[in-house]
Amino acid sequence: MLENLKEKLFRNKENQFITLVSSVVGKYTLHDYYDEYTSALIESYYENNTFIEREEIALYLAFHLHVTRTFKSLGNETELNKIYETAEKASKEIIIKAKEQRFDKIFDKINLQDEFKINRLNRIDFISAFFKRFENYNELIESKRDVIRVYLPNENCVVYPNPKEFSYVDLAINRFNLPIGFLRIGFDYYLMNKNSEKHYTIGLRSTKRMRELLDFNDNTDYNTALKDNWTLTIVP
Repeated sequence: MLENLKEKLFRNKENQFITLVSSVVGKYTLHDYYDEYTSALIESYYENNTFIEREEIALYLAFHLHVTRTFKSLGNETELNKIYETAEKASKEIIIKAKEQRFDKIFDKINLQDEFKINRLNRIDFISAFFKRFENYNELIESKRDVIRVYLPNENCVVYPNPKEFSYVDLAINRFNLPIGFLRIGFDYYLMNKNSEKHYTIGLRSTKRMRELLDFNDNTDYNTALKDNWTLTIVP
């Protein structure tokens, strides 16, 4: 029964913006490209009729390109340049195409004539800074916070909960009120309690609520989650 509910949550994860985002960025990468995270971000703003910033879209694109190592074969310096150039250009094209498909209400405050540059950090520094943004954001919406450790994948996209060998970032954030895009496949999440670590058991996303959550005690009511349109985002 539990596995059937999990499968249903997984099947519901597709959203209407995945094809749009993936097709635009795919033209720059020359590979099959699939980005459910930027797509979920845009969908969450659309479902809540809330204005989105172009820079936020670009940051999500850059993050995913860093993680997937799409341009790795080009060498470090060229890889970094391609990631940021692609994110900046593709974010503009995504907005243009979304407007053409009548999703324009969330982009009304964006002036596409205004140019901007993403801060060009190396891979680990960019990923760490990306997660740290969530800590600042979360302070605005919720005072109750946990300390969550996020282990980052290495150059070969491998991750283990070993602080001596793998980079990580510690965040003071509420595990039941995480922003869209916090939970990522290929990363690992632990709840820090004094000197102990507790591994997560499941991660869920709700674009309607514009948030994600981590369960560390396997207390999730899957029937309720399915009924409330939560989708399964990550599992150990």
